[in-house]
Amino acid sequence: MDKPTKVLVILDPDAAPGFQLAGVEVWPASDEKEAETLVQKAMESQKFGIVIIEEDFVEKFPSKLQDQILDSTIPLVLTIAIKRTGQINVEEYLENIIRRVTGYHIKVRA
Repeated sequence: MDKPTKVLVILDPDAAPGFQLAGVEVWPASDEKEAETLVQKAMESQKFGIVIIEEDFVEKFPSKLQDQILDSTIPLVLTIAIKRTGQINVEEYLENIIRRVTGYHIKVRA
């Protein structure tokens, strides 16, 4: 069986149009409970190679599901900060993503 290559994005309905315009499949979620159900469905479906989900949702998931997301390779589940407000430290944000995906701490310098 071929490896899945489709990309899915699970996020707030307000942010969905931008991803839909890019041609990505989008499953809108109004809250973290709906997002939790959708991400579990996506991980079980074996239809997607990459699942991108809004970071705000994942932070509210049960720790068991958060661990499943971190350990998942097919699909690879990535989190993105859609509604981040205020100043963020870009280097720190990238370091956290790299550490989650690779398991290594890599210092990012701007």
